Amino acid sequence: MPVLSASCGPNGTVFVLAPRLPLKHLSPTTLSLAMGAHDLTLSEIADLIMPDNHPGRLSAEELDSLTARLFDSELDELIRRVGINSLVSQLPPIFHRVLLSAQRVGRDASSDYGDSIDDLVRNFDEIDLLETSTPPPSSPEPPITPPRPRQARSTPLTPQTAPHYTYSSPAGAGRTISWFQAGALTQGVPNASVHGVGTSRPRSRPKSAAYTIFFGGEIGTFTSWTDVQPRIGGHGIAIFAGYPSLAAADAALAYARARGWTGDSNPPPYDAHPPVPSNFDDNPFNEGSPQRWYVVCRGVAPGLYRSFLECSLNVSGIKGSLHNSWDTREDAEYAFNYAERAGLVRSIERTPYSV
Repeated sequence: MPVLSASCGPNGTVFVLAPRLPLKHLSPTTLSLAMGAHDLTLSEIADLIMPDNHPGRLSAEELDSLTARLFDSELDELIRRVGINSLVSQLPPIFHRVLLSAQRVGRDASSDYGDSIDDLVRNFDEIDLLETSTPPPSSPEPPITPPRPRQARSTPLTPQTAPHYTYSSPAGAGRTISWFQAGALTQGVPNASVHGVGTSRPRSRPKSAAYTIFFGGEIGTFTSWTDVQPRIGGHGIAIFAGYPSLAAADAALAYARARGWTGDSNPPPYDAHPPVPSNFDDNPFNEGSPQRWYVVCRGVAPGLYRSFLECSLNVSGIKGSLHNSWDTREDAEYAFNYAERAGLVRSIERTPYSV
């Protein structure tokens, strides 16, 4: 039974793909959806996989024959002639996401692939079929590539972890799994709107026993919300967080102060050369809280961050900033890479006119 395996893409990224799903279950319709089109033939897919003069290139007659036999053959010939590494590495990223979904469906199925494929196809309407239009930039592009706290990996989202968004704006309407694309098209745009579609997973929010104010009228830790409110009210920029204990709140404040991440200025004095971000695996900001991964798409220093404070310092008071958070590092990294490939990532210099 031919299967797809891990393969190194053209940029060196490793894709782990469908180790249990036979290729025969990927019908022409499935392949068309995977390629982001509705009427894509196997021949057209082959055109994208390799040039006409490639020694492994199938003829039109062979492709037609394979198409006719798609449900009666496991396509050993296609794998031998095309080469699985070439197939995997040269298809667009959306195909990798479909195959990862196939991997998950196949793994969870008891023994019947037919039911698994039905589940896979039902999930296709949640897979991104983006329009390619990009809105004009709202501010000049930065002269250099913005610094990133940590290089992100390209790890596909699956339909189970990728809610999608519908958007409408003067630049167009459509659907995308990228909040950053939806946000770039709608945030600050008159008569534009965006709506999340799908079921979000509820996150537990434990009751806070103490609070830390990092930016506001008075910096410090407090054990009562009534003490916090007057110290953040009236401030255009107020950054604070709740913690399960006073000790945790004190530790977070000490960590932030040591890095210059506190103050009462408006906006925070965060420049394009921020201090080294907190360790991805160990910092006091998230103690007792649901673990989140933050992505700054447009802000002072775009990239991945491990705390709400670091994210806020990059976007607070900046017009046109875009950010979001995810439950897992893999999803956050994918979202950032997706936005970067779409040309949405941009450093925005903080100026007196940013607020």
